[in-house]
Amino acid sequence: MGSALPTDKLDRHNYASWEYKMQQYLLGQGYWSYIEGAQVTSPDITNANYPTWQQGASRVMYCLATCVQDHMLSYIRDAKTPTEAWKNLKKIFAASTTARRLQLRQELNNIRQGDMSVTDYTLRIKDLCDSLGSINVAVDDDEMVHICLGGLAQKYGSFRTAITTREKPPSFFDLQSMLMVEENHTRSKSTASDGQMLYTHDDLGRGHRHGRGNRGRNGRGRGGRGPQQFNSRQQEGRNSQGNSGKKGSFHQPASTRQNQQTECWYCGKPGHFEAECRKKKKASAASPRQHADSNKTNFLDNLV
Repeated sequence: MGSALPTDKLDRHNYASWEYKMQQYLLGQGYWSYIEGAQVTSPDITNANYPTWQQGASRVMYCLATCVQDHMLSYIRDAKTPTEAWKNLKKIFAASTTARRLQLRQELNNIRQGDMSVTDYTLRIKDLCDSLGSINVAVDDDEMVHICLGGLAQKYGSFRTAITTREKPPSFFDLQSMLMVEENHTRSKSTASDGQMLYTHDDLGRGHRHGRGNRGRNGRGRGGRGPQQFNSRQQEGRNSQGNSGKKGSFHQPASTRQNQQTECWYCGKPGHFEAECRKKKKASAASPRQHADSNKTNFLDNLV
């Protein structure tokens, strides 16, 4: 035979493509008549044309045997003619081809992107369509676009709506390119959002640190970014420590903390108001008695 044999060997997944390649090869070499044609039936062994037929049939059988897996040779070896060997192979793989077609079609209809990238997702759809094509099941471009859009992840919902509402849908090849651009855009937005959240949290942390470590004259953080509640409690704790000699606590009652920050205008001592000052009350109570004693003394002096 003049040209090289097809390199793809027959297996249970590629019968349709293998059949087509082998048919074209045998037609090109002028031996297809041994499969379908005038040379299908072997002439009588006493016929003068028998040696020529036998030589041609042997070439076809060798071609078939070379292009199948070794464990399939029995289907060819037991056949008496090339057309019988061809029919044996077709009978074996016709049923498996039907099952394979149903399996691939179901997998294609149920495909979902999930965690796959856009590239992996679209390539998987293309592989399934190519596998169906190898068993003579054509999937047109519009159907591929429809299947691809239907299985996209939820984050591509706006993109899917924009494509499906277009007057003229893109080809599957153009859809792949558009999805890659959309994927990069979505990823960049997600990265920017994460960076903004990280900056906000870090800035808040710096505010806490400034509020604790750099106190100004008025008890505020140097940067003014520390939480006001934290600084207020810390100032109350320091006032308590300075006035009472004991360590301030953030869990003291509000009234106690307030009294510790007051100063009596009468005696000058902290912890109470002037109206509550015991010294002033004692002085006020003692004044009427002193006045009465003074009057009594003056009265006695007058008598004497």
